[in-house]
Amino acid sequence: MGLWKRLSTLLGAHAQDALSRAEDPVKLVNYQVAQMRDGVERAREEIARAIAAERRLSMQALEARKAAVGWDARARWAIGRGDDELAREALRRKTAAEDTAESYDRAHAQQAQAVAELKATLKHLTHLLQQAKARRDILLAHRDAARARHTAARGVTRITGAESAEAFERLAGEIEDEGARAAALLSLHAEDTDARFQALEEQAVIEQELQELKQEMGRLPDARTAGAIEGSEETP
Repeated sequence: MGLWKRLSTLLGAHAQDALSRAEDPVKLVNYQVAQMRDGVERAREEIARAIAAERRLSMQALEARKAAVGWDARARWAIGRGDDELAREALRRKTAAEDTAESYDRAHAQQAQAVAELKATLKHLTHLLQQAKARRDILLAHRDAARARHTAARGVTRITGAESAEAFERLAGEIEDEGARAAALLSLHAEDTDARFQALEEQAVIEQELQELKQEMGRLPDARTAGAIEGSEETP
């Protein structure tokens, strides 16, 4: 589990450093996700190297066992030739090869256990990375929703705020002023028309009174005289 400890220490150091420098929580979360992704990639590289070492140990153990079999065959050949000393040397080489094969087998077993632990660590890291991504997405969704609510609240404030109320009041006042000016113009026009009609009515009254006064004084011409006067006025 040495790799897991190294990765945990490394990620913790990076996260602490980012926490001390970051101002935006989203940037910090993205940074942590990126660091965890790098940790997963490093774990995969470690596993690849460990698997390669495991296979190499397995091949070396197999070669050592083949060598032991070969030395056993040589010992038998030397005995057949009556060369006991050569047979003894072959048997010593056989024993050494068997010891080497056993050493490789033990190392291979340990390496296989290490590979299994590394794979479990990688699985755990991958799970943590998926969780971090999911939490990051949730945080981003909450942030976007909060920003949307803030924007909407600012819009409502602008619509219902004091400045907007003053603007509406000012606009209403301007409309009322325009209406008052139009009403004043109409009133002036109506007063002028009324004055003209009143002047005509007064003139008609005066003319009526004049005719009545002339009639009373006998100053009005009779109908024939009036007709003759009118005819003479029309003749050029």
